[in-house]
Amino acid sequence: MNDSDYHEIETVTVGEQWAVAADSNRVAFGRGDGDVILIGTDGRETVSLPGPVADIDLSRYLLVLSTEEVSAYTTSGVELWTQTVPAATGLLGLEGRDVLAVLTEEGTVVGLDLETGGELFETPRPHDDFSDIHLAAGGDRLCIGTWSFVVCLDARGNVVFDRNLDSTVEDVSVLDDHVLATLKDGTIVGLDAESGERHWSNSASIRRLSPGGDSHVPALTDSGIAMVHAEGRLEQVDVDPGNRVVGTTDGELFTVTTGTSATVYRLGPSPSAQLEATVLTDSIDDQTPIRVSVENTGETSAEGTVELETAQQIELDSRYAQLTLGPGESREIAYRVRELPSADRIECTLLVDGDELTSATITAGAQLTLSEAVDVAVEPERVVDGTVVVESTVENVSDVTIEAVKIGQQPVRRVEAGSSVTAEHEFSLDGRDRTVSVELTQRNSTHTVDSRVTIPDSAARVDIERADSETPCIDITVRPSTSIPARGQFDVELPGGLTLSREIDLGEHDRHVLAIVLPPSVATREEIPVRVSSPLLDGDRQTRIAGWSGTDAPTASSRQSTPQTETTQRTASRQPAQNDPRQSGNTGSDQAADQDEKPRVSVERKLPETAECGVRFTERLRVTNESRRPAEDVTVADASDNYHIDRIEAESSVVLTRYHTLFETGEHRLPPVDAAQTRSRQETIRIAEPEIWMQAAPVDGDTLGLEIANDSRRRCTLTRIAVKTTPDDDSETHNFEEPPVVEAGEQETVTRQFDRLADAGRVTSQILVEYRHGNSTEQRLTLAPRVETGDSATQGSIEATLLDKSRLVAETQGVVEVAVENDTALPFRDATLSVEGDIVLDTALSQDSKTVSAFEPGTTETLLVDVMPESAEQETFDVVVEGTVDGEQVTERQTFAGPVAEAGERWERENYLAEWETNDDDTAVRVGETHLTTQFRPTEAGNRR
Repeated sequence: MNDSDYHEIETVTVGEQWAVAADSNRVAFGRGDGDVILIGTDGRETVSLPGPVADIDLSRYLLVLSTEEVSAYTTSGVELWTQTVPAATGLLGLEGRDVLAVLTEEGTVVGLDLETGGELFETPRPHDDFSDIHLAAGGDRLCIGTWSFVVCLDARGNVVFDRNLDSTVEDVSVLDDHVLATLKDGTIVGLDAESGERHWSNSASIRRLSPGGDSHVPALTDSGIAMVHAEGRLEQVDVDPGNRVVGTTDGELFTVTTGTSATVYRLGPSPSAQLEATVLTDSIDDQTPIRVSVENTGETSAEGTVELETAQQIELDSRYAQLTLGPGESREIAYRVRELPSADRIECTLLVDGDELTSATITAGAQLTLSEAVDVAVEPERVVDGTVVVESTVENVSDVTIEAVKIGQQPVRRVEAGSSVTAEHEFSLDGRDRTVSVELTQRNSTHTVDSRVTIPDSAARVDIERADSETPCIDITVRPSTSIPARGQFDVELPGGLTLSREIDLGEHDRHVLAIVLPPSVATREEIPVRVSSPLLDGDRQTRIAGWSGTDAPTASSRQSTPQTETTQRTASRQPAQNDPRQSGNTGSDQAADQDEKPRVSVERKLPETAECGVRFTERLRVTNESRRPAEDVTVADASDNYHIDRIEAESSVVLTRYHTLFETGEHRLPPVDAAQTRSRQETIRIAEPEIWMQAAPVDGDTLGLEIANDSRRRCTLTRIAVKTTPDDDSETHNFEEPPVVEAGEQETVTRQFDRLADAGRVTSQILVEYRHGNSTEQRLTLAPRVETGDSATQGSIEATLLDKSRLVAETQGVVEVAVENDTALPFRDATLSVEGDIVLDTALSQDSKTVSAFEPGTTETLLVDVMPESAEQETFDVVVEGTVDGEQVTERQTFAGPVAEAGERWERENYLAEWETNDDDTAVRVGETHLTTQFRPTEAGNRR
């Protein structure tokens, strides 16, 4: 940010008689009526004092001159002490030395103790033969300008130097370790605060200086306002001029006064250009705050003071809130109401640094009738085995936000007007009625809404019958008994200890047929008892069917298959191993069933619930052949990838593995996967912010600095650091006898010496870091740069550092953030920042170049770059900065070895390839749809039973 970049935050009326002062971060205006207005970055306040204000100063306390009395007050108006100083005309404090300097009409400087008001010293007026006198202070120096002389006093009133500048002194100021003086001939000079030696001079038409500053001093010139820097450089500020300028010592604020008004400016562009605000509150009473939401829609951080103004006077705890928001961030602010006006409607305006963001009309004293505020719907949603999941939906149909809604035993939630919340409850499948209670709370009122829901006693019905065929076969048909989707296990028991289990999903119109081919030992019975049990039933289903007795039992070759309709899913079932026809000698009926049955394939998908941004997570797909004959030429596919399986044996599974890495936080839904005619459900995963960041860079020669930021809730303990020039090389390792610990929420820098860093003939590839986090030991690799700086006309250099943003990025790509700082004394104009090298990838997330119109000293620009793992020691990439410095084209270059990689098995992969995927058929990849993924590959060779 430039020193010339300021925006207006407030204008105040100071009246005919006024005084102005500033401290490190506030400006103060004293008016003749006794009011003192204080304005800082956190808002405005007014202190009413008993008498008129002739002059003021802010040095720890509010110091006021009234007639011949000097008084100290707290900023809330409590008087601390009063001291009489005859003929006093002005005040200036040295807060760092607890001294208040009082200037008298005779030019005498009287030093008072800031804490007690007691007199410390009295220094006669220097050069008393001249009339005009100017006073300034800063640090521990008091500066006096009179005629052509500049006199500097210390905190005890002793003369440090007395310098004749051979030209009339118009004004003086103290800037860091310099004393500034403007001369009548238009020159401004910088003097050493210790010796008075002239360090520099500059021709500038400066008429008035602010009394002091740390980094720069505001000045009033013939053409407006300029900032004077310690080295003599002037930067013009695009604001209207006045007749006096006073700035805070931190450079954040300055004020320009003109006649009876004063305007306060704040460093930085106006935040109103990128902030959007919404008033969330529709109505209030004396216990309800006015809530507003502010969002930063820009691409840079925004900060400012948010103020709530009302046309009708409302007493609030505070009208101001200090706000700092990064790009895309938002914040809710609550303004507490102490007392309401008599008006029914209140006009509110929200401002940031004096600029209007939004306005709204709020109803005062509105009441909410809780009994009419919500609609409640309670319905069974699904049945899982013997449990019914009931969903309760509570919709706020009023125009007022309900403060607290509690559904059953669920956590309390706030419900905005027009919004709804849901909760799930689990009940046993037992046919009983249940009650779901919704408790509403608004201020001091509570209301309960009870809703009854009928729980069915079963979710399925079962028919058991002898199949209409000559083949010994039993058909068990399962149908839903309600309209509620259900899933559960069905167990079938036959004589001889034969059992069969199947998991069945039931929709409202589904029908499942279990066709059970009977072995001869069962089929030849006169009667065959059959038992079917399931948590979806209200009891076991038992029956007896006639068997296929004697020598008339049919053979498998005579069996006729049962026709299937479009609404029937017929699932052939296989007997246990001990009754397998291939073992019992029966080669008839089962083989015939195998020939008639069409293979059915299903997919079960497994994903973790959460993963970290930029960290690989695993997706597993179990592809199951549910039929009793092999399934051949099976294709598993989603929107962007497919995998071919030659053969899956009967009632066996193949597990496929795929890896993903997502680079945006929040909820993400992966596309569905198809296998044959079966589609798996879409799965959602939450991507969280990384908990631990690391970056490494040489500090000096052979010393490595490793910066670790621990954003987790557990401490991180370092165990070793290794320099690696190849993936398998960690020969130069530091093991910690006393391991450094980075506490939760803290940031630490660890330094260690490595011989390899000092060897200029080699390129350092990676830095491996091993650490303990909770109960696990983890490894990270990050980059170490080797600096090669070209010739430059600047004083200093361009410094680039790398921050590993990938953190074990999946497969073949790493993500690094290149932070480039202008560590010079001069700006680069029309600068181009770029990253070059064969290992730099052109991907959706990569930003391998950018243009900056003015790359100012001390500022930092960043690039997000995708890189490939290096395969040889010499593979590097360059960070290049090109631009114009003082009219000369300059190029700065740094070389880095790269990039980021996992340790161990990651380097041994052979069977899969990482690639970028998108839903767009065009070559352009949209960032919002992009993630890193691998193709399908089998977890284990062959099929699993």
